[in-house]
Amino acid sequence: MKHGFIGFGNIAHALHAGLQKNQDNTFKYISKSTPNENLDAAKNIGDLAEWADVIWLCVKPQQAAEVLSELRGADLSNTIVVSPIAGVKISTLQETLGTDMPLVRIMPNLALQYGHSVTAFCASEMDDDVKKVYVALETMGIVLHLTEDKFDLFTALFGSGPAFLLRVLNVFQEQAIVLGISEQEAASLVLTLLKGTTAYLGENKEQSITELIAQVASKGGVTEAGLHYFDDHHIAQSFQDMISIAKEQSARLGT
Repeated sequence: MKHGFIGFGNIAHALHAGLQKNQDNTFKYISKSTPNENLDAAKNIGDLAEWADVIWLCVKPQQAAEVLSELRGADLSNTIVVSPIAGVKISTLQETLGTDMPLVRIMPNLALQYGHSVTAFCASEMDDDVKKVYVALETMGIVLHLTEDKFDLFTALFGSGPAFLLRVLNVFQEQAIVLGISEQEAASLVLTLLKGTTAYLGENKEQSITELIAQVASKGGVTEAGLHYFDDHHIAQSFQDMISIAKEQSARLGT
């Protein structure tokens, strides 16, 4: 398939890295702010739309209206438009582009490039070409069919999730440096901790996370003391509030 990127920031880089594993895929892009010497650049959006089988709208929400306005005048009769833009609904794409062609809304994360994304997927219709997009995304991780009313929460959980988890891991890294080791060594230890924990979780799928926590936390021990602080200071609620704030921001971006 021929893939055209409008915008070439982090998500476009991740999509390209995942898609280029299929040698049958070819690529072009157009971007005002992030040139890429390794890809062919299209002359304009119309040229890109005429060439591509799939157009990936990889721009920021604040740029969406301008880009969609430019794309409206292009020939999209043989092109699928896929939007990972946070908050922008399929109905908005349809109204702005002035078309009833198949449109796809997704919400991936940057783990696309490593084959470990969790991606939400919603399409205006599922024809054979749209199914090809779905299959391509499946090569880059787990794809979940969702109705659009679930996208804001999904975005907060799994689109923003890597950054939220990394913020927590950064706390562990900063505390590890207190041991007298370098930042690089601390990062390596935290990464190993994360890998070990996910392996522990993956090898014990029949047990809940709560049960696995209980196995680590001996009664009267160090872990239990830390978990008591976690519960007594309502830290879980703070995380829930963080996710709610992110969800609300996703909803605002669509208005």
